[in-house]
Amino acid sequence: MADYPNTDFKTLKFTSNQKVNQSVSESGKTQTRLIGGQKFMASINHAAMTKAEYFALDAFLMSQQGRDQSFTVSFPDKTGLGAVTGSPTTHSDRVAGQNTVAIHDLVPSTTDVFVASDMINFSNHSKGYKIVSTVSSNAADEIAKADGTGVLLKADGTGSLLMARANQAIVTIFPPLVEDVADGSTVSYGVNFTLTMEVDSDIQSYKVIPPNIYEKQVNLVEYIP
Repeated sequence: MADYPNTDFKTLKFTSNQKVNQSVSESGKTQTRLIGGQKFMASINHAAMTKAEYFALDAFLMSQQGRDQSFTVSFPDKTGLGAVTGSPTTHSDRVAGQNTVAIHDLVPSTTDVFVASDMINFSNHSKGYKIVSTVSSNAADEIAKADGTGVLLKADGTGSLLMARANQAIVTIFPPLVEDVADGSTVSYGVNFTLTMEVDSDIQSYKVIPPNIYEKQVNLVEYIP
């Protein structure tokens, strides 16, 4: 899969799009229902490009044939705030629809190993996920904590307990998993994180300030096969 060719972003607008159907009754009560899946979107502004720089970007965008092709994008602010080192992997199978993932191969007792709002994805599918709560890696093995009703948290529909290992953290993500993630899947985080995206329109244009200063805004939407 091709990589987006220009990482010289003047500005970047990053958006999460989760469609919600909301209704308000005569009594004032509000009901909501999620409709469709969540996608990330990006608006990239390239400024003061030379003709050669612009033509390289233009050729890439034309090769995508509008919305027909997808490509990976590496964002300039992708370096995570967490203290992850090495190559983390998942621990225990997780099924689509769940929003917690056990990640291990971490350094034990690391404070803020994953930080809220950092992004991750997994080796078996390209969807990007936001981490929604900051966690530290465990100092010792322990069974997952009970929820508010005293029921032990479950790893999956089989009833297996979600174990917390000494080199592991239980990470809460948004949106919930769109595909199953198997035990041992590679976790892409920080400098290794990319999003698979496509242009959001079949029409592409640019602005030129004569004689040869080019400006371009590219609007992208996450591609989920």
